[in-house]
Amino acid sequence: MKLIISSGKGMDWNKYIFGSFKNCEDTVYVNSKYELVDNLLLRLFARLIFSETLYSKIGHRFKKYFYPFFTLKKVDEMEMIILFNWEKLSFDSEFHEFLRKNNPNIRIILILTGTINLSSNYFQKIGLKLSDVLDLFDSVYTFDVEDSKKYNIGYLPLMYAVKTNENINEKYDLCYVGNAKGRLDYIHRIYEKAVEHGLKCKFFINGVKRSEMKFKGITYNKRISYGKSIKISKESKCILELIQDGQSSSTIRMCEAIVFNKKIITNNSNIINEYYYDDNYIFIVDNISNEFVRFVKRDNIYIVNPYKNILLSLDLISFLDRNITQ
Repeated sequence: MKLIISSGKGMDWNKYIFGSFKNCEDTVYVNSKYELVDNLLLRLFARLIFSETLYSKIGHRFKKYFYPFFTLKKVDEMEMIILFNWEKLSFDSEFHEFLRKNNPNIRIILILTGTINLSSNYFQKIGLKLSDVLDLFDSVYTFDVEDSKKYNIGYLPLMYAVKTNENINEKYDLCYVGNAKGRLDYIHRIYEKAVEHGLKCKFFINGVKRSEMKFKGITYNKRISYGKSIKISKESKCILELIQDGQSSSTIRMCEAIVFNKKIITNNSNIINEYYYDDNYIFIVDNISNEFVRFVKRDNIYIVNPYKNILLSLDLISFLDRNITQ
């Protein structure tokens, strides 16, 4: 038996990356820790205890009393529990103690969905050092290949669980959905160049100050579900991926490009080292020139991306079963 506890609110994209585990009979997936509490009143009380408002004041004193109410009825049979960053429960030593007390052989795995640099900021907020986190878990995995090497932790390759055979009309030439995160000027310049050359763009940018909202054609500070984001990618000829400073591996946008047979523009120069690199559908942008516009306008030579089946064949549970030594 394996249990996967997702990161909860705002992390609905997790199930699209790791959704193939739903086909595994011995795997249970919950979208948030509250789903582990069957009793409705206790679940409401748990939401109060773990809320941002009360947790630091009094919630942390009561949290351990909820763990026996979690529906981990077969915790003694569990081989593995998989947790994600951005969730307090993942780093709660008392929760780990509860799990190990009921099953000394359980393996507790952490999946880092962001870079170590970005995650460390969160660890600091909750009073932990990176060394504390690494010691807390049996195994830690990251999607960032350089972080994996630097910190001697496991590396997870890109994986995706959204299959599509539908034909969707392409409404846009280029799309972008993401946060500004210090890249706003760069995103604006790409958008401006694309529009100047007649490209139809669909951009959603979050985390932007009102004074920095430069273009009427861009939707600012409107969060959309990942399901909606997928729809936009499917309706576009080309996807824009911008990794952050210090990041060395691609994002979920690369998965979308491969599975939905789209072209993709990325600022990730390390992409040339990946098995799926192919300049027929991947363009590495550095200086913003007319070259990327020509790439977007160019016809996609693929009817089906040649790397689609490889990507879809990967799934989290099988990967961990193969790579974790008991």
